[in-house]
Amino acid sequence: MLPVTSFVLAVVLVNLPFAHQAWTDCQVELEGRHVEATVVEVRTLDGQGFVDYRLPVSVDPSRTRYSARVDDETTRQARETGAIGVDVVPGDPAANRPVGEVVHHLLAVVAAGGLAGPGRARGPRARVLPPGRGPGPRALRHGQRVYIHLPLVKKSGVPYGQGS
Repeated sequence: MLPVTSFVLAVVLVNLPFAHQAWTDCQVELEGRHVEATVVEVRTLDGQGFVDYRLPVSVDPSRTRYSARVDDETTRQARETGAIGVDVVPGDPAANRPVGEVVHHLLAVVAAGGLAGPGRARGPRARVLPPGRGPGPRALRHGQRVYIHLPLVKKSGVPYGQGS
């Protein structure tokens, strides 16, 4: 019973950020109104544009600084004009989405991975040897599979010398 409860709790926790993001996106889509935000900073990191912006005082009296990854055209326009269009839910300034935002799918991938559940690798279970015992890394050949087992991580074979 405890492993099932732990698994269900893990699935809920893993999917919580994804569910919140989906809910916020839905709210912005249905109730959002378009405003012009003031650009605070425009950066390009590894070829990707990032814009820091503040919503108008009428929408966000606390003048919170928000940041988003945006496409190249939006990055260029933000640099030139000092403004960026943002769709925001009235009464909830944190629920906003700038025009030209690049959507991240990382949360969906993590959520899907959480739903996949714990896996079992086929083959013999790894033995844990005390330090100084066993073949050591020098006895491994390039391309030979090394099996690892970590709690809460699916066992997998990693070719020696090909991993990072």
